[in-house]
Amino acid sequence: MNQRTALALAFTLCATGASAGPAGPYRDCALHEDPDHQIRGCTQIIERRVPLYIEGLLANAYRQRGSAYNRRGDKERAIADYTKAIALDPNYALAYYQRGLLYGRKGKGNLAIADFNKAIMLAPKDHASYYARGLAYEHQLNGDKERAITDYTKVIELKPNHNRAYFRRGSLYYFKGAYDPAIADFTMAMKFKPNDPEIYLKRGAAYAQKYEYDYAITDLNKAIKDLDTAINLKPEYTLAYNYRGRALLRKGDRQQAIANFRKALKINPSDQPATNSLKGLGVPLR
Repeated sequence: MNQRTALALAFTLCATGASAGPAGPYRDCALHEDPDHQIRGCTQIIERRVPLYIEGLLANAYRQRGSAYNRRGDKERAIADYTKAIALDPNYALAYYQRGLLYGRKGKGNLAIADFNKAIMLAPKDHASYYARGLAYEHQLNGDKERAITDYTKVIELKPNHNRAYFRRGSLYYFKGAYDPAIADFTMAMKFKPNDPEIYLKRGAAYAQKYEYDYAITDLNKAIKDLDTAINLKPEYTLAYNYRGRALLRKGDRQQAIANFRKALKINPSDQPATNSLKGLGVPLR
């Protein structure tokens, strides 16, 4: 039986009278939004305080409790429960995937990749494991960008509207200097998430690298416009002003370029790229 539905089915059996026993622990373990209630319900099942109606239910209860611990911020207990679920059911793809995510967040990239490998072997059509493994490859020490690109490509094959896979793959193409495929990927990401300023920022930078400044400035203007409407403007998005300033400078519009670099410094007075650009132009920072 699909482990994802086992607890819900057990609850249904209880609730409809198909089996005798309390429905509460099954309902809480499978469905409760509050992690403490979910942990309590799953623990009752794990400690056998209610009957186990379905084979494999115990492994599912450990996984569900692990997810609740994770939501509560207790990652060590979450990993322990995912590990117990896997020991009870070595073919539990979702438990491998969820444990892999936590290993990744703890900086244990090799363990994360091993879990994603197992999840992919057990569920080869699940795009989420490929995407998570791609991120793990990308963020490893020295980053395995080629394997990450391969995984993002697989994600797109399985789920063609996955905008983040397009964005991540496009970013890797950009850093490789492959600007045409990067622009193509950013354009596809934009199709599925048209109001994401980060995508416009990256595509604008790629156009600038190709010396297609009119396209670059259009995209960077969009990025800045969207960012200007944000309540809290993040300092790292000063990159949009820096990229636009460089593009304007190369087009010969010195004054507008200076205005963009100064805007970046207004947002983040310690912005080094803007500081260097203004010093290079021999003009005051303010």
